[in-house]
Amino acid sequence: MRFWKEKRNSLIIFSFLLLILIFFSQDDKIESLEKNLSFHMIVEHLIFFIIGVSIVLLNESILKILNNTLLIFKNSNNNQLKFEKFSFLFLLNIIVKRWKSFLKIIFMLNHHPVIWIIIAIDIMIFWHIPFFFDLAFLDNFTHILQHLSFIIVGASVYMAIRNFGESFNLILLVSLIGMMGISGIFFSVVDDTVYVVYDIQQHHDTGFYMVVTSLVMLIVILPVYLIKKTIFHIKFTNQKT
Repeated sequence: MRFWKEKRNSLIIFSFLLLILIFFSQDDKIESLEKNLSFHMIVEHLIFFIIGVSIVLLNESILKILNNTLLIFKNSNNNQLKFEKFSFLFLLNIIVKRWKSFLKIIFMLNHHPVIWIIIAIDIMIFWHIPFFFDLAFLDNFTHILQHLSFIIVGASVYMAIRNFGESFNLILLVSLIGMMGISGIFFSVVDDTVYVVYDIQQHHDTGFYMVVTSLVMLIVILPVYLIKKTIFHIKFTNQKT
């Protein structure tokens, strides 16, 4: 049952990533959307963060599927299935081992999970410095690097969430609400453009949407999260007693 669940999860994540890839391959539509600072600052950032999380989940799911497939073959009664050189089973075993070794190098950072936070914060600060933000808009190669960086941010934040647990999740959510709200107010009242590739009206519109987003997170998402966690802990406590 778990094996088929992993296959289903992998298929869902892969389908999502494929749809995103198809969407972002349409240069004309993306270029027109990115002329809107609100889309660039809110929607596009969110999409690439989700891609980062999805890539981590997809890697784990595929690795579990390969592991399970390998176990099925190993436990098979078919005597023809041997670890002969260049056989399917031999190659599958090599792929799983190499993939595990590669992921272990990355996940070594889990011993120092604060590094995930440092990576995410540094990348976000770097790309929101006006000079580099404007450069990413004007130069296609730099723009691609920016997108890849935001994917890394999504993966890093997700790894930090998994390592630090509920307290960090709550701090992260409150911090996001605060930063979104403060940034939104700043963009709403600023008199001069921060990012010269966008006009002042774009800044004000972006500020408005950021304030609205922060209010939605404060009024809807935060209470829902707290209620959900409270119910979970009540059920867990009742089960123990």
